[in-house]
Amino acid sequence: MSVVALPCDNERNWRRLMQLFSRISSCRDVYSLQALLTDVAAVTNRAGQTRRSEVSGLDIFFDQYALPEESRRFFASTLPFIAKLAAHLKQEVGDVVGIPVKSGEHDISLKRSVVACLLACGVLCAFPAGRGVGSLNFVKFYSSFNNLKLDRCQSQSAKFRCIIHYFERLRQRGLENICGHVIYSRRVLSSIPTLDWWTESALPLCTIEVIENAGVEDSGDETLQVDFAARHIGGGVLATGRVQEEIRFCINPELIASMLFMDPMESHEAIVIRGTERFSLYTGYGQTLKFAGDYQDDSRRDEAGDLMTSIVAIDAVNVNNLHSTSQYSTDVILRDLLKAYAGFLSPKPDLSSPITSRDSNATFHEITAYADRLVTTVMDSVRCTMGQSESSYLHQQTQSQSLSDFADLQVAAIMQSVKEVLDASSSTSSATGFSCPLIDGVITSAPEVPYIEQLRSSTGDMSVDQYADILVSEAMASGMREHATNESNQTLDEWATKFVEAILWQPTLHSKAACMDGPCGGWSPASCDVVSGGTGSTERYRAVATGNWGCGAFGGDPQLKSLIQWMAISAAGRPAMLYYPYNNKQVEQLQDVAKHVTCKQWTVGDMMRALVKYSKKHNSKKAADRKQVSMDLFDYIRSL
Repeated sequence: MSVVALPCDNERNWRRLMQLFSRISSCRDVYSLQALLTDVAAVTNRAGQTRRSEVSGLDIFFDQYALPEESRRFFASTLPFIAKLAAHLKQEVGDVVGIPVKSGEHDISLKRSVVACLLACGVLCAFPAGRGVGSLNFVKFYSSFNNLKLDRCQSQSAKFRCIIHYFERLRQRGLENICGHVIYSRRVLSSIPTLDWWTESALPLCTIEVIENAGVEDSGDETLQVDFAARHIGGGVLATGRVQEEIRFCINPELIASMLFMDPMESHEAIVIRGTERFSLYTGYGQTLKFAGDYQDDSRRDEAGDLMTSIVAIDAVNVNNLHSTSQYSTDVILRDLLKAYAGFLSPKPDLSSPITSRDSNATFHEITAYADRLVTTVMDSVRCTMGQSESSYLHQQTQSQSLSDFADLQVAAIMQSVKEVLDASSSTSSATGFSCPLIDGVITSAPEVPYIEQLRSSTGDMSVDQYADILVSEAMASGMREHATNESNQTLDEWATKFVEAILWQPTLHSKAACMDGPCGGWSPASCDVVSGGTGSTERYRAVATGNWGCGAFGGDPQLKSLIQWMAISAAGRPAMLYYPYNNKQVEQLQDVAKHVTCKQWTVGDMMRALVKYSKKHNSKKAADRKQVSMDLFDYIRSL
């Protein structure tokens, strides 16, 4: 595990930086500022004195693009506050040395006040040379003004105005009132679904809603919002980039901190960032990008005080880099499908902190939150079986009974058992210090589960999570004993093992979120009966807000990318895809395509098989095949 060095790690350098920050706070013109920033960079550059030209370009912004009032306000109030934040970093992090850079799936939680100090150090070019330099220092951002044409300078100015506005808003709020945390998470697929898994999936396609005249960032805190990312998160935000990812990082500047400690993403990885705030409005895109003023983010906060926003960074294949391979080839489709799936999967339930049957100090929130995590594991197993075995009892059963209804019964049985374990040491709920209306509500229609009493007699002081492990296995095995057709000659133990193994990585399906009028029925947050328990426990209820992922600078076909995302969202158990086409004519028929395949009751597997056929015809040398795929992909889907 490596560590990202912070400006305050080297005590000698930090003393020199503090002196420079003090001088910067009283600086009143851009040329003096550039000279001081050059001195800051020299302190942290192990290679020696930085050339003055490396911290230049700010003069072009302030002399040619900034309004007089903008310049006055920046030097009078915003810059001194930025210097104050940078100098406050040591006090915020204390004796902590660096930020760890971990491999594999992990979370890094930072106080938003720490993030503000880190970004201030970046603006003042104060990060040490080595890892992080160029990814958070603004040296390249400033110097780009020297070499850009007019339209690029205008869009670069818009980005800088967003950053300045972020600090101005924090100044007005006050350092002591920067509350909450930002959680930066790397998500990794531990098990990789194969092409056969996708083509054989019986999972239903989720709801689609196409939303015009808005952007992904307008979808609200109830959604998982997609960042059309580069492999190196942040892309060119601190260089000259000016498309979706770079714009998003400027209007939500707390995203920029991820560039300091998040390694490039592999094909089976994604990065999720929760708890950031949006500060700016903007208009345009690319060369027409403009800062449009202040934005007041009314996102809700969870019980810990963190903003309930959630953004996922996923990088599509750059079609411009493909040579002998088409973006319609099965390999490329599968790669982007896995990437999107990694991003859209909800976090694994955390069952590492069980509440035992003898814990008389357990609060109601702890009990309900833990029970909610148990529900997740059961829903995982049910949905996994639906996706992996078309001949299974569950698939046959749900031809006449909805998956949500079936899951309700399974969950009710588990929750009944959990309730009994929690009450095992006392005949009254008051004796254990809590009541469980959530559990009481779930078990109203609980089926008879005859083995509960037998299991209870052997639990002793077993914790709830250990008990649930047994219960899940027994419940699933019991269902197989009664209903399994056993066409594949699997033993009952193999059936039960399959269910339990599925819990380890498969997505979730909330029974309430599944109750809608099919893939074209409308979606709203009210359709998801969210149980309290913080951002993590509500994550799986979020619809995905996305758009033309991998299509702009990366050159992808928006029709193909929209269908890939639809499959991944559906397979991940999300309730809906909210699609923002950004006036792209190629996807204006997406809602009609969704209606067409819904009428045919297509599954994820049906859609994947259609794409595989399209891929084969696209690469075929037969004239008839080539003629059939000369139409666009949406027309091909509607022709089937």
